[in-house]
Amino acid sequence: MGSRFKLSSKTVVEVWLGRHERAFRKPLFVVCRNILSAHRVCELINHITSAFTPRRLLHLLSAASLCYWLVLTVAMHVPLKKVSPRLQETIPSDKTIHFVLYAGLALLAIATIEQRAWVDPARRPVTRLARYGAAFLFCTVNGLLDEVTQPLTNRACDLNDFIADCIGAALALVGFYLLSRIVAFFWDRRTRVA
Repeated sequence: MGSRFKLSSKTVVEVWLGRHERAFRKPLFVVCRNILSAHRVCELINHITSAFTPRRLLHLLSAASLCYWLVLTVAMHVPLKKVSPRLQETIPSDKTIHFVLYAGLALLAIATIEQRAWVDPARRPVTRLARYGAAFLFCTVNGLLDEVTQPLTNRACDLNDFIADCIGAALALVGFYLLSRIVAFFWDRRTRVA
């Protein structure tokens, strides 16, 4: 299954010529070279997007989620060494780091779950709320286990870190939901017009 919409080099050239009125002042070989390179870029984009079938995208998202989770788990358990006060001023707050990392984990988790639901509808949880709940539960359990096991590696267990993990995951899931609804609205509107 390839991409539904193909990018045409003709449209790229028309846009390029429309935005660059001075294109006609350039020598003809420069304009032709730019048109040919635009055509190659369009072919490359079409080739790349046709390679991402829904099942391949699911495998890619699953692998990315697993790798991100492993790196996150290892990074959160590396013992901290004393950092100079000058360097410590440039490092963001520990809570900010937890917030951002768990927001990323939640985004990858929900993207994988939603792609799985789209590829194989028979194996998905029945409701969207259940899918988002599963992603949030995964992130909160991971954050809780992270904080409980940190004392084993000479790091402090901090309830505020766990709260930052949960808030980051929750806000990422809300953002993903809102973005998916906005995209669906405009996609439906676009298909109705066409």
